[in-house]
Amino acid sequence: MRAGFSATVGPIGSAGGSGWNLGSSLDRRQVEAIRAEKEPLLRLVAMYAHERLRHAPDPHAPSLSRREIECLSWLMHGKRVKDIAFQLNLSSAAIELYVKNARTKLKARTREQAIARAIMLGLLQP
Repeated sequence: MRAGFSATVGPIGSAGGSGWNLGSSLDRRQVEAIRAEKEPLLRLVAMYAHERLRHAPDPHAPSLSRREIECLSWLMHGKRVKDIAFQLNLSSAAIELYVKNARTKLKARTREQAIARAIMLGLLQP
C-alpha cells in the first residue's frame, strides 16, 4: 500500500468511532485525484459496507435445519404442536423433536427462549 485515506462511518466520542482505511498501490498524487473526484461516493460505499457487516449474521451462530426454523416459526405465531403436525403432515412427536433439537442448538431452556434467541440471531423474522 502506497497511499490511501480514511473514512469515518460511526460517531467519534468517548465510546470511540468506526471507519475504514482505504489503501491503494497507486502513488499519492493519483489517490488524491481519485479522492477529490469520488470522495462522497467512497464515503457512501464505506458506510454501506460498514452497515452490512454490522448486521451480518454471526458466523458462530448455530445453524438450524429448515424444519427446526419452520416449527419455531409456527410456534412463534401461536400454533400448537398438533396443529403444526397437521399442517406439515408429520407426527406431533416429530414436531416435538424438531423443537427440542432447536432448543438444544440455541442453548434455550424453553420454547419461548428458543424463539427469542432465534429472532435475535436473525434466524426468525417476527
